[in-house]
Amino acid sequence: MSCTFLPRLLLTTAIVIGQATLGSQSASAAANVPDRINIAVSDGSRVDVADTVHPRARSASDLGAAPADTKLVGMTVRFTMTSAQQAALDQLLADLQDPSSPRYHQWLTPEQFAAQFGLSSSDIAKVTAWLTSQGFTVTGVARGGTFVTFDGTVAQAQAAFATSIHSLSVQGQTHFANITNVQVPRAFANIVGDITGLHDFRLKPRARASVVRPDFTSSVSNNHYLAPGDLYTIYDMNPLLTSSINGTGVTIAVTGQVQILLSDVTAFRSASGLSANLPTPTPVNGGAAAANNCSQATSSNCPQPNLDDLSESSLDVEWSGAMAPAATILYVNGPDVIANALTQAIDQNLAPIVTTSYGNCEAGWGSTELNALNQIFKQANAQGQTVLAPSADVGATDCDNGASALEGLAVDFPASSPYVTGMGGTMLNEGSATGVTQY
Repeated sequence: MSCTFLPRLLLTTAIVIGQATLGSQSASAAANVPDRINIAVSDGSRVDVADTVHPRARSASDLGAAPADTKLVGMTVRFTMTSAQQAALDQLLADLQDPSSPRYHQWLTPEQFAAQFGLSSSDIAKVTAWLTSQGFTVTGVARGGTFVTFDGTVAQAQAAFATSIHSLSVQGQTHFANITNVQVPRAFANIVGDITGLHDFRLKPRARASVVRPDFTSSVSNNHYLAPGDLYTIYDMNPLLTSSINGTGVTIAVTGQVQILLSDVTAFRSASGLSANLPTPTPVNGGAAAANNCSQATSSNCPQPNLDDLSESSLDVEWSGAMAPAATILYVNGPDVIANALTQAIDQNLAPIVTTSYGNCEAGWGSTELNALNQIFKQANAQGQTVLAPSADVGATDCDNGASALEGLAVDFPASSPYVTGMGGTMLNEGSATGVTQY
């Protein structure tokens, strides 16, 4: 009898059980960082933001200009830090983990982070005023002072950022993306690190839809599926659970890019003998409206995000809640799992544990995007948040898309970030006949 295991089943387990509540200092009301925009904002003089064309767009087949009225939801302007801010933040992160430092575990609130490492309030006001002048709807300013979110259309984005957004064909799928680097007014040259939301190359889920079905032992395939009780035995968790070390008082933010069906989670917990402790949907950046409501019956309505996203996110909330059955589970979803859901879970400081089951090989990201994301992960560390990500379901061949490994060894991001905890999968062999092993 074969054993089909869930690859990222234990993504949150190592950190979740028994984690202490993280404290923080009182919020600082106003940022005290100096202004950095020191010339007038003018569209007549622009500069490139380097490496802002997605790697997949570079090798795609060009289908021509994207429809001008295509809506772009949850775009962000990401701000850089000065070299002095970067040095101060790196020292803070070291001190926060040094038991001999007076700053040991003195986690910051997002507002305190903004007061030291964000963009000044005056400079943010100039950026938001410029975005509004370009026809965009500004939807939010980061609590940490590191980005502004806004919505608009392809036409507005092309005009504002002096780029071309085209429809593209990639491996038989149609996408859209900017095919030239974005540009910003010269006044913003030393503050803008990245612009997100100008393409729809979202990360793909890694789960297989079949593994989340509660078949246990399939009468069709004869595969044996593990239930929570099996894992409690295999990893010797029962002594913890019977001692009420079960996630009580802990909040976990699970991130995704599709709406989930709470009825699926109810069925999983009921079949597994767990209490009816359902996750709390927490949409961000228009997540409830931007993400399709997928189900087996309505899969035709789920082109992107799709039914695989539903399977991935269902797996994540179900098993996070199974391994920490009394924890509070937030399901944070937005148009893009990393650029929106994960980013907002950190900036809003929604939970001490933030987990994603999405990733891509480092070569699949642009250097500008990697730098911007590492900055938000540093903010998470400063706030005492543990960010978890999968090391990849295909091992060191993460950049390869087929059966043959041609691209060489690769690592997965965000798991490869020094500010993220990368978690690997586990493979179990229960033997070929009943009773061969203790499981």
